[in-house]
Amino acid sequence: ITKNNDIAKIFILQIIIVGLGVIITAILGIEIFSGLSNKLLLSAFEDFMTIKIFKLSVIPTRPSIMAIDLAIVFVVTIVSSVIPLLYLKALKPLNILKGKKK
Repeated sequence: ITKNNDIAKIFILQIIIVGLGVIITAILGIEIFSGLSNKLLLSAFEDFMTIKIFKLSVIPTRPSIMAIDLAIVFVVTIVSSVIPLLYLKALKPLNILKGKKK
């Protein structure tokens, strides 16, 4: 028989996995899209000015800002998942599986 604490542990583990997935996806997305954006903007600027530009970063990647942004996303993910977890903790495991409210 499963206890409410076991179900809570499952949901907490799921919250952590989702949060880490969001962080990894965000880091990769920031790196990829800032690099692509820089290349596109530099190419357009070089075509417009008819000169060659080396080592210019139009959209810089700042690790401190990225860390703050990812921390905020992780906290929001945790907080938005705790509220349903508290609601589910009050339910009995058998009723959760059956789909009943009480």
